[in-house]
Amino acid sequence: PDVRCAGAMLAGLPFAAVGVNGFVAWGSTNLGVDYAEFVLEPISDSKSDGRRPQEYIRVRFTPGFRAPLFFKPVIHSRRGWVIRRIRSPESSPFRSKALNAKPSSPRQQPQYLTLFWWGFLTADSSLDFVYRMLTARNIFEFRESLRDFSLPPQNFVFADVHGNIGFQAAGRIPARTADTSPILWSTPEFDAFQKRFIPFDDLPRWDSSRSTRGFIATANNP
Repeated sequence: PDVRCAGAMLAGLPFAAVGVNGFVAWGSTNLGVDYAEFVLEPISDSKSDGRRPQEYIRVRFTPGFRAPLFFKPVIHSRRGWVIRRIRSPESSPFRSKALNAKPSSPRQQPQYLTLFWWGFLTADSSLDFVYRMLTARNIFEFRESLRDFSLPPQNFVFADVHGNIGFQAAGRIPARTADTSPILWSTPEFDAFQKRFIPFDDLPRWDSSRSTRGFIATANNP
């Protein structure tokens, strides 16, 4: 009863992508963050390497496409989803110079190409931020509600009834540096890489307390 909101929602998002709560109006767009890592894993016969049994995902096509239902087997390793088994790593396109991959050992062993999704590290995410968004009375309370915002990373622009406007990049965004983030990771490099997110207070932001004139625009852009 203490919430009133109007706006537009997208299926799968727990908040209004464009909305107003009577005090604050906002809009959001995709931040465009690279949220995946590719790892080349050795195939081990050991059952202690964390690889789980196969699971199955049901894929249903939209009516109108003449394709049947099918089940796609998915293998999980402790580093993520196994995309494919590479029988000859040296001749694989994933070992191309474009990926800056290091040459493998003379003995060619089959390997797994695995996808690590940073969302694996956000299992404790809460949706409490939605209530705080809907009850914010100014842009500063609205920005603070985004502190616990997790996925998918978004650009938010917002304005309040007092004439303030603001911008905040929000979400759990991987902390990377160019020299430590190859396109294709070897297993030792990936395991040694410290996986952490950029602190909320270090993400890009702006509000009209810094200037009394101007406007803010946002788009689906990093």
